[in-house]
Amino acid sequence: MRRKLIKAITCFIPNKTTRHKAQSFLTSLLTKENVSFVTAPDAPWALVSYLIDWALEPKKKNLFQYHSNRWENKELVHSLMKLGYNVDVIFYKNHFFKPKKDYRVIIDLGAHFNFWNLPSTCFKIQYLTSSDPFYQNQKEQQRCQSLNQRRKACCQPKRFLDDAQKLRVSLEKADAAILLGNKHTLSTYPPELHSKIHLLDLTGSDLTYTAKQKDFIPPPSDRGILWIGGAGVILKGLDLLLEVFSKHPEWHLHIAGKIQSEKDFVEVYQKELFETKNIHCYGLVQPNSDLFKQILSKCVAFVNASGSEATSTAAITALNAGLYPIISRDTGIDLPKGKGIYLETCSIPEIEETLKSFFEKDMTQVENDIRFLQSYFTKRYSRDNFSKNSFALLKKLLH
Repeated sequence: MRRKLIKAITCFIPNKTTRHKAQSFLTSLLTKENVSFVTAPDAPWALVSYLIDWALEPKKKNLFQYHSNRWENKELVHSLMKLGYNVDVIFYKNHFFKPKKDYRVIIDLGAHFNFWNLPSTCFKIQYLTSSDPFYQNQKEQQRCQSLNQRRKACCQPKRFLDDAQKLRVSLEKADAAILLGNKHTLSTYPPELHSKIHLLDLTGSDLTYTAKQKDFIPPPSDRGILWIGGAGVILKGLDLLLEVFSKHPEWHLHIAGKIQSEKDFVEVYQKELFETKNIHCYGLVQPNSDLFKQILSKCVAFVNASGSEATSTAAITALNAGLYPIISRDTGIDLPKGKGIYLETCSIPEIEETLKSFFEKDMTQVENDIRFLQSYFTKRYSRDNFSKNSFALLKKLLH
């Protein structure tokens, strides 16, 4: 509700930079609350600057049903409490908050270390949920430029980080950092900062089911491809898939994502999205919904040609659900050797040729690979593993 209100208030501001600054200010103004979790009256205090809606409305269970970040945020707080800390939680865009307590630990998703004057007794942990901000900005600009040249359009970046420099300085000032990615994600950051960055596997969206063992591979007529993703559909490669599938009516693309809010993109791809029989657009779909089950029953694989991630939650969710992966290196996912397919350039010709090769594969082998991958990734990116690994990492850093 708060996000919708802010967008409604600022939608009339024509300049994008000014509009984003106004949105950031209003977000800070409307999220000045902090929530405290007390272990013991005399316990040392920690601060987690990340998401806060889950703490403000703890009984609102559907907050944990889409993206996994809220659950992971809650688990970080629980780990700190298990380590003996009282914990305050604030929203990472809350620029009005000034630390007044003697915090011994601060975990921050934002750029607060850039301007908070903290004592040496405070251990500062930067929490990283994307590739290096400068890398992400460059990749999205390149993707938008390429699209605009191909389609004679003027689409604008949606995931551009205006505060990239502040985030870099904040990381430099941190004592340590936690990165939800792999070695490829780490390589997007400056080499001199690698020693302070620790890798941690995230989780996929919570699924109440997995693909059925019976009739595991759909019949040939239903062997569709899934695209699932969040905001910034150009950065995540949806335009590339639309241009490939519009040339191949024999292939079916199923799109699960809130793309309607990216009006410039929808205007350019109106025909492909809504007037092409083999392309099916569902809008935002909850991963544990009946609709998502129905979509999965029509798909055998997913394509994620993202240009920048830490680790793609959408890709992990699709893997856990039992789909064959065709992914970019920038998804931040390590595929077991010989299982799944990496897109090396994410060019339209490469995606097209890769799909041609995929549909020529022996489906018995594809099914065996899916079973192996599903088992592997549901264990590696499980909530139990995140709980165990995040606790162990925080214990290592703080003791």
